[in-house]
This record gives sequence, structure tokens and C-alpha cells, in this order.
Amino acid sequence: MDKETRQKYAIWKNKLIEFIACDTRINSIIKIEEIKCVLRDDGDYLENYQDGDTPKEAWENEIGAMADSQ
Repeated sequence: MDKETRQKYAIWKNKLIEFIACDTRINSIIKIEEIKCVLRDDGDYLENYQDGDTPKEAWENEIGAMADSQ
């Protein structure tokens, strides 16, 4: 990933973290774990970014996956 792409991805991740932190549908423990995933580039978030998803779309997809797993 070149420097410009890394910078854009960092901005994208910051917005994603904002969506996670402000979401009232999940508890704080899950929020913390998801934010850790974002910061470690763990999970599908990089793929979501590369696919052109907005941070909001990526987070809604993750919420849907959480709901499906319960």
C-alpha cells in the first residue's frame, strides 16, 4: 500500500472507529474488541475498504454478522 493509500485508509479507519464508539446497539466490551480489530487490521475491515465500502457500510455489515452469529 502506497503512502497516499495508507493515509486514506487511516482516515477511513478513524471514521469507522467513530461509528463503533457511538453505536448504542452493542455494549462497551464489544466496542473495545472491534476497535482493537480495526487498529490491528484484523478481520474484514481492510477488505471492506478495498471493496469501496464506506466506514458506515463496513460497520453495518459487521453488526449484521454479529446478529447472524447469535
